[in-house]
Amino acid sequence: MAGNVYMKIYFLFFITLSVSAQVLNESEVTNHLEKLEKLAPEKYVNEIAPIRESLQKYLLTKKRVCQGEFTPRAITSNGDAQKINETEKKACFQELKDFEGSFIEALYACRRRYLEYNHKVQLEELQKVREIALKDLKKKY
Repeated sequence: MAGNVYMKIYFLFFITLSVSAQVLNESEVTNHLEKLEKLAPEKYVNEIAPIRESLQKYLLTKKRVCQGEFTPRAITSNGDAQKINETEKKACFQELKDFEGSFIEALYACRRRYLEYNHKVQLEELQKVREIALKDLKKKY
């Protein structure tokens, strides 16, 4: 009987959490991280903001879960409320830390690819300007 109560509370907790915060689920988070890791530099400016915002929302919500703000409470048979324990909190924060590290690394790699691409484009433009200026110089004299 107590197992059913816990199951219902957890089920309601996850429904409420996903609806109210519009948080990504684990597969969507993984998918967004992969998109970030594979994002073409040419598409960086147009596509980075929604990916970053979604992942940041996930991080904030996950932090609140770890802090106990969204902690599911189950009423035991004697009327006591049971909250997340310290071991679960530590595991939650470790998972959060690992994900945030992956997010930072993926964001860094994506931004670096964009900057390298942008630098290459600028150097090519500079080369063209140089060639035009040298041609103009030859025509003058």
